[in-house]
Amino acid sequence: MPTQDSASSESLPMNGGSESLDERVLSTGLMEAISHGSVLYSDLGLLDDIKKVLRNKPPRFPEAFRKLACITREDLVRWSDLGEIIESDEKINARLIHLINSPSVPIPGKVKSISRAGSLLSTPRLLNLAVLVALTETYDRARFKRIPLLDMVELIRHSILTGILIRLIVAETNPSKVDSFQAFVAGALHDIGVYALAGVMPQTYQAILQRQAVTKKSLVATEREVLGCDHAEVGGTYAALLGLPDPVIESILLHHQSVEKAESRLLAGIVALANRLANNAGVSMIPKAVQEPIELSVKDVVRDIKPEWARADVGTAIFVRYGERINVRLSEVNSQLNVLIDTSEFFEEEKIPVPTGEETPEEATAPEAVPAVDPVAKPTGQKQTQISGNGIGDFLNYVIPGLHLIKSDEPLEGFLVLFIFSFCLLGLILTGGKIAVTIPLVVGVMGAAVWNIFTMMRD
Repeated sequence: MPTQDSASSESLPMNGGSESLDERVLSTGLMEAISHGSVLYSDLGLLDDIKKVLRNKPPRFPEAFRKLACITREDLVRWSDLGEIIESDEKINARLIHLINSPSVPIPGKVKSISRAGSLLSTPRLLNLAVLVALTETYDRARFKRIPLLDMVELIRHSILTGILIRLIVAETNPSKVDSFQAFVAGALHDIGVYALAGVMPQTYQAILQRQAVTKKSLVATEREVLGCDHAEVGGTYAALLGLPDPVIESILLHHQSVEKAESRLLAGIVALANRLANNAGVSMIPKAVQEPIELSVKDVVRDIKPEWARADVGTAIFVRYGERINVRLSEVNSQLNVLIDTSEFFEEEKIPVPTGEETPEEATAPEAVPAVDPVAKPTGQKQTQISGNGIGDFLNYVIPGLHLIKSDEPLEGFLVLFIFSFCLLGLILTGGKIAVTIPLVVGVMGAAVWNIFTMMRD
């Protein structure tokens, strides 16, 4: 077995490209040293080799998700095009409809198609849900089970929270030439390099995570120490191979580097900022991990788009003012993820049956048929009880103005509408039909009811 010094100072053997990256790292004898945090005298210099593997055998990425990620203008999305994209992937379509019909997405009635969902949900909200479903479909648990230290659900929570923070920042600062949805996608996919590394070298990446836990260094520093690159660089390469828009690729590539010379400087800076804020909020695939300081170039972006944030601690400035909204949205994401995870049994990949002596070799290797999935199938047990009771909730949402807003991320608006409705209704009962008083009270009752219907259609 080669010594750590000699093995790490030489390039890894190619063996005609037939050997996997994990096998090549194992052949150096360094896997144990990597995982135990031992000194490495040089990195493995694997970026070029990782790029070759990604080009030849990239990790799975649904085509429907790629098309969603290539939407560059949210305000120009046509419902027909969006429905066609989602419905082109049977699993994403089925899981999205199932999620929309769950209690975690309060809408009146049930939907059986994306076009029907589009009439009840705003475009931004449906796009956000579609990206969440596509992420869970992409980051399949079977792949991540090979890396115990990497929690798929936490990676998705961190990615989606980063996107939520980006939407909030873009809405509050309105930076020029930054589309809210494209920025959301860049945030949701900023750690796609972790997924790529987990796919092309799971054993080595597990060792890197073990090393990070031992040395207490940041994940990025540990990746660079071992591989000679980090997940941001790998993610940028993978995103380019997928054909994602250049601003998204650049934001993924630079979310741990300087953004000063970036073509889409504002977008890249906002993604890097939101990633840091999500980690600071405790939503990270590696809880309590050391965080690298925010790049000065990112602070410059903050100063350009919101000077008052730059004069204080950015995290404090944002979470003090918007913390409640962020917590409500994260709570919604948690509920939606629970629905997707609880129903994942309906969407497992095809299983290979165990061969018996009576089967031919061809029969033994053929995948067993997977039962057809009902797009609106309901899980059994406790979850089904919750769903069956949703009809009463829908009825109350219509009858009592403001009720659905109280349960959403706009509770103050909901309480106000409910107060106006209740006050005017009580006034009508007590006034005894005096015309001078009755007319404004009727207007108040009708106005609250109309506003309730309007906000339900908006949400």
